[in-house]
Amino acid sequence: MRKNVAGQVIAAAMVSVDDGSAFTGTVTVYITGDGGAQAIGTVGSGVCTHEGNGLHTYQPSQAETNYTHLAFTFVGSGAVPVTIQVYTNVDQQLVDIQSRIPLTLDNGNMRSSVQSMATNVLTASALASDAVAEIQSGLALESTLTVIAGYLDTEIAAIKAKTDNLPSDPASASTLAASFVTVNTKLDAIDDYVDSEVAAIKTVTDRINGMLVLDGSVYQYTANALELGPSGSTSVSVYPTQLQAEDRNVEGPIKIYTGEYGEQYFHALDANLDPIDLTGITLELRFGDSIQKNILYTAKTSDNTIVVSNTNKVTFTKSLNFTRFEMSTLRFALRDMDEGAKVLLTGPVKLSWAP
Repeated sequence: MRKNVAGQVIAAAMVSVDDGSAFTGTVTVYITGDGGAQAIGTVGSGVCTHEGNGLHTYQPSQAETNYTHLAFTFVGSGAVPVTIQVYTNVDQQLVDIQSRIPLTLDNGNMRSSVQSMATNVLTASALASDAVAEIQSGLALESTLTVIAGYLDTEIAAIKAKTDNLPSDPASASTLAASFVTVNTKLDAIDDYVDSEVAAIKTVTDRINGMLVLDGSVYQYTANALELGPSGSTSVSVYPTQLQAEDRNVEGPIKIYTGEYGEQYFHALDANLDPIDLTGITLELRFGDSIQKNILYTAKTSDNTIVVSNTNKVTFTKSLNFTRFEMSTLRFALRDMDEGAKVLLTGPVKLSWAP
């Protein structure tokens, strides 16, 4: 039996278990391929054809022959089971030849690619009559050669005229030496500035640096730097130029000036810097420590110490002066009292000197 080929037939002679006579009843075949699991035949559910005198045949499908070793077991009720083992074979030479033959022909001719040719195989008589003309048409024509000659006579000649005017040494040694003298003079002047003017500037900037201290992301004057202010004392209260301060909350803490009283405002923004609509909400603004345990000051819409306008502008009346120490840990929390004191905004409070 050939491997992986349809249309082949396997047969078995079946006899009765009782008396050994030819068995003519229904016979079903089971197939085992390469020692795998046995399965009933797929063609006609494995039912065989009785050819006569107990000879039963089965025509396996192509897939059922795609094994190296096959076992066909013929089984019938009341019959002696018969197993026929088959080793399939493949005609390798035929397969090899078939793999080399193209599937289709070109006008009755076999198409193939030429890898190499022996000497003098391709002769002049073998070429088409118009082959030479086609080859010549792919080469540069006389008109093209004329255009190229024109470039040689004009453009290249013009380029040569320019290059002829170039000096043999474009930058003479004397010119370079004079340039170096000028550069050295400039460097000496810069060095003098570094030794004198820059040193004097550094003296002043060092003094200014000693007057500043980092407060969060910005710098502020130290207490010593301000102790000789207009009051002449060691503590200075600085007030804003206007009672209503500029907008304090864009993306950070609420900003409060020291010693500032009266109305102040900020805009309530979400994480995307979009306005939070606070219209009609009962609000409470608390200033306290970092965990909001000790509340230093509270403003409410219920007593008009908070007023909301333009949907998200919060104006509050501040009547308490926060000290420098308190501001180091002070935080604010804006709460929605209609939602069980739900926190809408929270963050640090930044104390600043008045502009």
